[in-house]
Amino acid sequence: MKRVAQPNVLFVNIGWAPKYDGQQQIQGGHKDIKNQSGNPSKLGEGKAFIPDSNGQVRCVVGRCKVYPDSYIDVVFIARNPDKKRYEIVGIYFDCQFVYSSWTNRQGNTAIWADAITTHFRELLGDQRPSIVWPHGWSMRRWVSKRGHVRYPQLFHQYVALI
Repeated sequence: MKRVAQPNVLFVNIGWAPKYDGQQQIQGGHKDIKNQSGNPSKLGEGKAFIPDSNGQVRCVVGRCKVYPDSYIDVVFIARNPDKKRYEIVGIYFDCQFVYSSWTNRQGNTAIWADAITTHFRELLGDQRPSIVWPHGWSMRRWVSKRGHVRYPQLFHQYVALI
């Protein structure tokens, strides 16, 4: 796997599960999680760390396209409902992105992005470090983009992971 000196790093807030194996109920406050009753087979994060026949894993990273379209590591975080804190649950290295569109009941169309990679690591149990994810932040945050670190504390936690 190639590594770059200053990667683009995107943190993405997904629903909580003890393990993202397609068997665990997804918990969280996201509207889609509630609409799908936490069903892991219907949610983009449900099988986030289960490789397909090509060895690729796939997880939703939110609405709209992801730019820049170059080396990006995605760090997934989720709110642990028992400990009432956000934790890093895994990381995808050197992602590619695929997009799909979805039309809601009002007829509005939205673009959804999924990250795909063959290089990843799921963190389980006590391996999951807690992070400070301030209330009101959106589903994703660029921690480092085009050589500029925007959130140093989160960037340091990313560096500690790798």
